[in-house]
Amino acid sequence: MYKSRSLKEVETRYSATEREALAVRWACRKLRKYLLGAPKFRIVTDHRPLTYMFHKLCGELPPRIENFVMDVQEFEYEIVYRPGKTCIADYMSRHHVDRAGSNRVFEIEAAAESVVESGYCHALNEQGTVTVEDIRAEGERCEVYQRLVKAIKSGISDNDEDLKPYMVPEIKHDLNVVNGVVCRGSRVVVPIALQKRVVELSHRAHQGISKAKHFLRTFCWFPGMDKAVENQVRGCLPCQAVQPPNKNQPVKPSELPIGPWQYVEMDFQGPYPNDEYIFIMIDRYSRWPEMAWFGNAFNANTTIAAMEKIFTSKGVPAVCQSDNGSPFQSKRWNSLPKAVDIAITTLLRNGPEQTEQLSDLIGV
Repeated sequence: MYKSRSLKEVETRYSATEREALAVRWACRKLRKYLLGAPKFRIVTDHRPLTYMFHKLCGELPPRIENFVMDVQEFEYEIVYRPGKTCIADYMSRHHVDRAGSNRVFEIEAAAESVVESGYCHALNEQGTVTVEDIRAEGERCEVYQRLVKAIKSGISDNDEDLKPYMVPEIKHDLNVVNGVVCRGSRVVVPIALQKRVVELSHRAHQGISKAKHFLRTFCWFPGMDKAVENQVRGCLPCQAVQPPNKNQPVKPSELPIGPWQYVEMDFQGPYPNDEYIFIMIDRYSRWPEMAWFGNAFNANTTIAAMEKIFTSKGVPAVCQSDNGSPFQSKRWNSLPKAVDIAITTLLRNGPEQTEQLSDLIGV
């Protein structure tokens, strides 16, 4: 399928980048009934700046180009650069057509396209799309939205609790009012009554949290939008039914030490009914446990004292393994390896790497 047209007299005075952006906008609007609602399609251009402008990778755009970019925001597309020397210049797409000699044909074609597109747009609206007119009408009925409009125009919010999410420094400077609709930059601020409907529409294709967030961030904004999307997707029964369960990585078996009391694991168990704790050290080689009772207050000093008492009878092991509990994080504990020539290793508390010997002994 080929679509082309000649530039209007005003358009001939556009810059090269503006003409290229106009071509993208015109082609998307011309083929709207084929592209709207379709999976992501590709726009190929030989003008590299457009790849940054239409992907919003640059800051403020010139007003005319910004209008072109906003006009195609309803489409799901990607734009890629291809050097002009690789494009084939065919006669049918490049030859100038004199419209004066075929006005009747173009009038019939325009009328037919208008009928088809109006019917297609009506079908889309039946599916529950939200239009700018819907946002404007609901905004006029929403008291908070109207107070927001007045606050933006006057620059005074009077410490309104309902407007605090809109008036944080990184947001309020981007807010403006266009024809009664509040916008944050190029995105529309959605009234409270339409927020749930907009979130539901973003998840209509059931593509997950990231896709729904990306879709909404392109067109609109409201406080708590990301959280609302997460709740919508996580509460979607069809999505949860097909989501693969999270599986822990298999735990690698630990190597057996070469002899007894070389590798020792330690942890606390409790509290018991009398508010006491048990300090446990277990030899990985022989699985022999050593225990010490603690009161309801235990810290690094009491832990080290218990260890020294056990070391007196059993000797100093080469490695001691613990979790990241509070007794194993103090400065006194960190100085222990140098004092007694011992290596200290740590694991996640109650994580999958916790050793099976200690788990079996303390009943985890």
